[in-house]
Amino acid sequence: MSNIITYKIFPEIKLVLELAIGELHYKPFEDYKRRLIDDSAFDSSFNHLSVFYHSEFCFAKEDIENYKNFLAENKKVIGDRKVAVLTSAPKHVAISTIYANAVKDLPMNFMIFSTYKAALSWLDIPLEYESKFTQVINDIASS
Repeated sequence: MSNIITYKIFPEIKLVLELAIGELHYKPFEDYKRRLIDDSAFDSSFNHLSVFYHSEFCFAKEDIENYKNFLAENKKVIGDRKVAVLTSAPKHVAISTIYANAVKDLPMNFMIFSTYKAALSWLDIPLEYESKFTQVINDIASS
């Protein structure tokens, strides 16, 4: 399986669906975020659903601090929004929790979930979008 970091923007529900597959390292993740914020459809007020079920975090603690600094320096990415992270492994939860603590002074609400239903409920997204998200993820994973 190759390493993939990608997204799809759903403007009708003001959401960015983010997907990581394979090993997730800091530098490619920062490069990905730069591509995202340069997308003309990107809006910093859109909520994010970040799906990390199929990935392995390969971040060091200093990478999280570097990422926080990257966010703070790039005002285009900062917005008052919710970020729901879908995880499937204890390491995901640990790193996501460290990240949540690091960015608590930025204007976003960050929560960690293990199910789409809980994440979508918290994001106020209709549950029928779960099948759309699953299809997008399956299409990306199989390509």
